[in-house]
Amino acid sequence: WEAQTTAGNLYPNPARTQTQLSLFLAEEMNLQWQLFNAKGQVVGVNHQHMGRGSQILMIQTDLYPAGIYQLRLSGNGQVLASKSLEIVP
Repeated sequence: WEAQTTAGNLYPNPARTQTQLSLFLAEEMNLQWQLFNAKGQVVGVNHQHMGRGSQILMIQTDLYPAGIYQLRLSGNGQVLASKSLEIVP
């Protein structure tokens, strides 16, 4: 059995000030998340190095206007997760 990298759900979602994504990383990696608005424009990007095992990725949401967004998480050259996120005022 080989450990796989997995991503849970965003919580809370809808979010006011922040949301978090639980992850299990099969290996240490440099992660990048991108936040896309409803028009498909990148409105937020962040890079973070995380170790192997269970991790929590925190995202501050009060920097962005209320709306529906798509969060894309990438690491080691591949998309690890794509999640819908609602930000409320």
